[in-house]
Amino acid sequence: MNYEYLSIVLLFTLTLAYILSKVKLNPIVAYLIGGVIGTSFLGINFNSSYFSILTFLALNLLSFEIGAGFNISKIGPLLRKSITIALVELSFITTISYLAGIYILHFSPLGSTFLVLASLDTSTSILYKLFERKNVEDRDVLIAVASIEDVEVFFLYSFFVALNGSFRILTVVSVIIELLVASALIYVIAKFFVNRVINGIIRIEDQGITTLIPVTLVFVFQFISTSVGVPTTLSMILAGIAFASVSSSDKVFKLSSPIRDLSLIFFFLSVGGYLKLSLSILEYVIIGILVLGIKYFSFSTASWITGSPFKRAFTDGFYMIAISEFGIIVSIDAINSGINIFAIYYLSVVVVLLSSILVSFVDIKIDYLEEMVSYVYSKSFTIRTMDSAFLWLNRNVMKGISPIARSSLFKAFIITVGYIILPLFLFSKLNLLIYTFVSPLVGISFITITESITDIFVGLIIFVGFSIQVSKIYYTLYTIIVINLMKVRAKWLKNFWKVVLSPIYVGQRFYLLTSGSIFWIFDLSSSILSNGYLINLLPILLVVALISIIYLSIFYVPYKIDSSIIGKPPSNKKLLKITVSSIKRSKKRIFNKDLNSQFGKKLEEVISRV
Repeated sequence: MNYEYLSIVLLFTLTLAYILSKVKLNPIVAYLIGGVIGTSFLGINFNSSYFSILTFLALNLLSFEIGAGFNISKIGPLLRKSITIALVELSFITTISYLAGIYILHFSPLGSTFLVLASLDTSTSILYKLFERKNVEDRDVLIAVASIEDVEVFFLYSFFVALNGSFRILTVVSVIIELLVASALIYVIAKFFVNRVINGIIRIEDQGITTLIPVTLVFVFQFISTSVGVPTTLSMILAGIAFASVSSSDKVFKLSSPIRDLSLIFFFLSVGGYLKLSLSILEYVIIGILVLGIKYFSFSTASWITGSPFKRAFTDGFYMIAISEFGIIVSIDAINSGINIFAIYYLSVVVVLLSSILVSFVDIKIDYLEEMVSYVYSKSFTIRTMDSAFLWLNRNVMKGISPIARSSLFKAFIITVGYIILPLFLFSKLNLLIYTFVSPLVGISFITITESITDIFVGLIIFVGFSIQVSKIYYTLYTIIVINLMKVRAKWLKNFWKVVLSPIYVGQRFYLLTSGSIFWIFDLSSSILSNGYLINLLPILLVVALISIIYLSIFYVPYKIDSSIIGKPPSNKKLLKITVSSIKRSKKRIFNKDLNSQFGKKLEEVISRV
């Protein structure tokens, strides 16, 4: 170890961090630059055994504090809204980032998945610092969403690492079950250990002992996670959640924060050591700007459509571009686990650098940015109309939704997501099966054609099921909105929803075409475009897909109410017609139930005789 060079690097890093702090920039930028200079120009190896213990403490203490920060008792009143925003945001980021990774950046499916993780998480610590000097109306909601994002990232990361690139259905199911069981086991151990042992130690008024508690827990749960087979970061999250129940946990973290900060400095120096200065870094800067744009759009839109006013949602979105360093942690941990995602690692570092600079600008110019959003809002009649419609939908319609409709929507949503995810791992295994069993019969020359036809046939079957679930979601919402519009007098609101819902204007066909396009893009990105014969079969694919959409939008119309009642209450004749139709459907369901019951009784009689 050359202490002369190390002292030069640390002195340079200290000076740069001081300057950046004065101009309100995140000092992480200084640590990363110090790592680049120390490794590239002075030959210091920040990944040597000298610094390994500090890197270990940095990763695990940070994960431990993330878990402790996820305190349900603190975010309980905001839990429902925060989870809704976080899940809608996750859907947007997953779709946009994954497709951008596949088609624009040409990453592998696994690399695109890690791009989603790198784009998702907002830094909770930076948010706290930003809100110290500002009175932001949605402060608690933003921090709650950021806390949920932390947990999402680590659970998703643990899941993908446990899969280890294998996307077989049995593997996926078994990994989910193993993670849930192991997580529950670790949480129970943590809760027992904290309540029985740590509580007693904390009562001893000694700063040295109190500081040693989180460090000891990190090593204990490193051993437990290795024994149980769960990624260390997830174990630390669970241990932190259990530790948050201790009354003096804030005091413990306050005393141990210098150890965490010191270890994080050397961790980011080692992270900077991985970076190589070249012209290709400019490409990562451009991609990093794209990632920040995806994050801003996804959060702002998710917040808007779930009930926040447009101006507030798209102003709050500027705070949420403070991308957390957890993308770096996740990437480097995956690399250490043998997963080759160096491109995502470089991108995560660049994104953290860019977001740190931009958030400092946001902190200074937030009033100007808010005025800019207000200007866009005032100049767009469409945005103002949509804003009022979304507010009415969330404040009047969704709050009064029945448990049956809520259950139906949730079930259809989960199945729809399942249909989207299924092609990501189904077709590669299907093609392998065809190659194994069909090649001896038809020969190698016909394998590609056989795979293409089979993929399209199976894809169309999945697409029909996907479209049916989209139709169920559409018509459930359609019915709820139309019924509530009958109580409204505002003509503009009725006209807006008439345009959105009526088949004459937009209707189900538009939503099926949009969602169907996303579905097929996921399909094509996973494996169907792996051979050239698909191009010849595309016309057949399009024709069958359009026929499915037309059939579903004309004949398969569950829960439908005539859109003509949006403008005026139904007449007695129309009301009678709707009632008779509902009674007939109920009779049909009851008849089928009785028929099945009678068949079951007859079958039991036959079985008993045999």
